[in-house]
Amino acid sequence: DEIPESNQDKAMMKDWIRNIRDEIPESDVSAHYSLKFNKSRKKDGAFGLFSEFVRDVTADSGAGGATPPRKNEVLLVTGSGPKGTLDAVAALRRLRREREGFPKNPAPTVAASSGCVAVAYNPFFPAERDAEVERDRLREKIRTRQVGKVYLQFGT
Repeated sequence: DEIPESNQDKAMMKDWIRNIRDEIPESDVSAHYSLKFNKSRKKDGAFGLFSEFVRDVTADSGAGGATPPRKNEVLLVTGSGPKGTLDAVAALRRLRREREGFPKNPAPTVAASSGCVAVAYNPFFPAERDAEVERDRLREKIRTRQVGKVYLQFGT
């Protein structure tokens, strides 16, 4: 039987995390997630894919036995070009609601700990209006209280 592509991708991501941990046991692993390339035709499907990805990537975070505690994270980006209905800001807001239990959900689909999501910030927009929009979006992302790290995009 053939494994659906999304399940193959998830299995491959888990394998890569395991391989990295085998080689560098004390490592923190950051997996990039682009909403632009993870769309769904199902209602709430794109958020479901993101939420499940966060859970899967962060599942083996925690105590490392003889090594220091490790932490996996997901670097969330919307992707360049026009923003869809689920951009990084909307996804982080939904993630916050889910983690707070709204709607009440007997089996949360994401890791309970906050801080496992990182975002990117590009301070190099040549047009002031674009730079202002980017700054506002970063503030909105941080206000969700789901962001544990900000990566600065350099050289674009």
